Amino acid sequence: MELKNIEKIYEENKPNEVTALKNISAKFEKGKFYAIMGRSGAGKTTLINILGLMDYPTKGKYILNGRSIENLNSKELAKIRNENIGFVFQSYYLDNLLTAKENVILPSLINKKYDKMSRQKRAIDLLKKLDIEERQNHYPNQLSGGESQRVAIARALMNDPDKIIADEPTGNLDTKNEIRIFELLKKISKEGKRVIVVSHNELIKKYADEVLYLEDGELDCHEK
Repeated sequence: MELKNIEKIYEENKPNEVTALKNISAKFEKGKFYAIMGRSGAGKTTLINILGLMDYPTKGKYILNGRSIENLNSKELAKIRNENIGFVFQSYYLDNLLTAKENVILPSLINKKYDKMSRQKRAIDLLKKLDIEERQNHYPNQLSGGESQRVAIARALMNDPDKIIADEPTGNLDTKNEIRIFELLKKISKEGKRVIVVSHNELIKKYADEVLYLEDGELDCHEK
């Protein structure tokens, strides 16, 4: 994953034009945990939306798996989003009508790599790995915040993506569960995945291999 001179402009050439990102260049390597920090409005969410193919740059190049995303068609982009990128959000976004296990299985339903039996096995293995197997048949309203976030992380891992992108994943959690989630994400990065996390939490610096600071849409500081 590499960004080259990325800019994101909303309402371009209009009176209310807003430049959300300015000349961002960065590389994201496998096996590393990246933290993206900055004040509210600095451009953090815009940046991870571009990294996650949920938004696209106005200028510059985004190189993904050796190809510029501008050369990928909508079908290819959708396949990458589903199979190669796992998303984790502050609000979990679990389906309240599904059990924990069913929520984990959900992303794999359109992935031809899995049949019914292999989906079930992988979901249970992931829940076991995240120490929440005993809650697999519980519904989201029966789970604590920390449990819900672990289910959301298992869901993000279901299709075995090589990139995990998380937006304030500990924002709704107490300190004990914040630490647990950061430790889980660090472990996942050590297993060879790129883990990119937006957070206001200073605790993340303890776990991150690299910290990117954004200020008014610009990469203000990039430290290891």
